[in-house]
Amino acid sequence: GEDGLNNLGKKTMEIIDFMCGTLSWTLAVVNGGNVGENRDVRETQLIFKAPHPMNLVAPHLMVELRSAGFIEICGDLEQEHGDILETLDVYFADRFAAARIDGHEDFCDRYYQAGEEVFKGASGSLESNFGLLCTNVCDQITQWEGWSLVACNASNYGAEGRHSEQQMIFRRDYHPLGDSKYLQVILNALGNIEVNGKHVKEIHSKLDGFLRHRWGCERAGQFSEGDGDQKTICRRYSWNVEDLNMLRATADVVTFFELQGWEIQVASQQQVLEDGTWCREQQLLFRPGRTEVGTIEPHVFVELYAGEGDPEFFNDEEHTQVLANQKLRIRGIGPGSDRGKKSPELVAAMEDFATFVTSYLGGEQAEGLAGEEEYNCNVFLCRGKFENNLAQWTMRLCDWMVDRLGWSFIVSSLCNMGEFGQNRLQQVIFRYDGDKRALPVSKSVNPAQESLDPSRFPDYWVFDEVLEQREVQ
Repeated sequence: GEDGLNNLGKKTMEIIDFMCGTLSWTLAVVNGGNVGENRDVRETQLIFKAPHPMNLVAPHLMVELRSAGFIEICGDLEQEHGDILETLDVYFADRFAAARIDGHEDFCDRYYQAGEEVFKGASGSLESNFGLLCTNVCDQITQWEGWSLVACNASNYGAEGRHSEQQMIFRRDYHPLGDSKYLQVILNALGNIEVNGKHVKEIHSKLDGFLRHRWGCERAGQFSEGDGDQKTICRRYSWNVEDLNMLRATADVVTFFELQGWEIQVASQQQVLEDGTWCREQQLLFRPGRTEVGTIEPHVFVELYAGEGDPEFFNDEEHTQVLANQKLRIRGIGPGSDRGKKSPELVAAMEDFATFVTSYLGGEQAEGLAGEEEYNCNVFLCRGKFENNLAQWTMRLCDWMVDRLGWSFIVSSLCNMGEFGQNRLQQVIFRYDGDKRALPVSKSVNPAQESLDPSRFPDYWVFDEVLEQREVQ
């Protein structure tokens, strides 16, 4: 309906509960977007990292804000963690003047309607306080012992995309950054920039100088909500930029925060409608980290663009098309990159990335923009409007960067562009945290296979294909 009510968040949390609470995998990313001729079809993408026993006991909680004036909570909480729900009741009643509404158990665990004029301004307008409220929720929940933000997923919905929606997933993992505050930066392809957060370590003043003096931005407005140490600031900037290079802009912003000793936590992309034009928007959240101030840790930023297709085939659910203008782009930052230098780790990663693209994707290097490398490829497929293999190749890239090269996967975000979200782009960010123990590479043929004694097989090996050593248990 117009209120945006659906059970996608609840089903998402059920999958997270199973993958983490039962199988012990680690939740890394939740993102998605709207597709379809009216952008009324929602999709969610979840990425899990290697299993860890912590996940069997660490609870997850999703808070969903909708600018139409509603709040949802979905969680996989055991009784020992259930007190956060009552605490959230009090918080939402105080901060959002929200009243709890019963009868929505098929959609979420708890449902609230916010008071009038709590959500202000239309989506994307200078008066909108939606980003400020989302940042405020992050700061509040991480004040409670052990909770931290794991992922966020932003999108627009409703007629002409006038409503904003944000899903924030928290985990009680006792993150080493503790209750550090969040700062949100939103980059818009039309040249609008939004900054939300509390004034920690003079970060607003420093970022203001960077945006105005380095990027040539102009201040477009400012307001705040709350008092004292709860005061949250929203600043807007306009940026006279044509054909924005989002990959470079993202890398430049992360570089700035690295130099201030802050770390990127999560990122989310979406298509938003502003002044009648759909445009790409990137949301980044940072926290004061443990990096040394003035040090840029090695990061690589990768974009996988699946390309464009024939409109006739988008209406055909039976045939598969190979998309045109497919490309991959990579840009890196590291120690000295703000002075035009490349660290040895960054040079090696660029070379290994080229090997991955050319050897496994059959790609060819193309002429890229300054400071980045670009490759053309021919591996992305699409069937109908929605089915594609972009996620498959995204995971192969993550396997290569993490398992083969030893880099850490930080975050991934998906953006559905085009008339009905058919032109898909995935951005992935990795960080180098130092040398790791080499992982053994499995072999397709086990030389010791003939020496296996069937009499010593475990009792639970009962399937013929396992006993004949054609499959693993």
